[in-house]
This record gives sequence, structure tokens and C-alpha cells, in this order.
Amino acid sequence: IPEHVPDAPRDMIARLLAPEPSERLGCLPDALRSDRPGEGWRAIRDHPVFRSLPWDAASQRKRRPPVVNVAPGVDVLENFEDQFILEDAGFGCDSGAVTPCDAELLGFYYDDCVM
Repeated sequence: IPEHVPDAPRDMIARLLAPEPSERLGCLPDALRSDRPGEGWRAIRDHPVFRSLPWDAASQRKRRPPVVNVAPGVDVLENFEDQFILEDAGFGCDSGAVTPCDAELLGFYYDDCVM
């Protein structure tokens, strides 16, 4: 995790990515027991990263999402070069692109391609 990342987000990232699944944030021991519903969710909700969010207002849909709608007629692609706009996005399972970062995934097969 980069050094410039503040402590609270750094802690959350580290706890979400813990190698042992049972130690991950939200995956508390016994969190799925029927007599303790929502314990895992509460651990995430109460983390300092999210503590200031108005969860009650959000769950009651009393808050408007911070979305900036694009006005009709505005070209949302005006900041991109034509070569990128016209290029095929290449979504799909058969892209065949291999980068140095892909080496650890070579040989891995996922049978449920939805793209």
C-alpha cells in the first residue's frame, strides 16, 4: 500500500485483503450465525473510513447520490483523442492479451464468461 495513503484507508485495504479469509474485515468468526445477522456488515460500516457516512439516511433513501449528470448535447468524449474513441474496447474472453502482470494467472481457467 503506498505510503501516501492515510492510516484509516490503509487499515481497511489491509484488512480486506488479509490472506486468511476468516481474518478479513467483515468476515468475523460466527458472523453468519443466524442469531447474529449483519455482524460482518457492521464491521465494515463502523470502520473509520465509513464512520462519518449517514447510513440511516442512505438506507431510507433520503440522500441524493453525488452524481453529476451531463447536460444534453455535451460531448463527454471531447477530452479523448479520436484514436482512442474509435478503437474497439476489446471486451470479452478471447482478447488474448498477456502482460507481465498476467504471468501468475497463466493456466487459470474461469468457465463463466459474461462479457
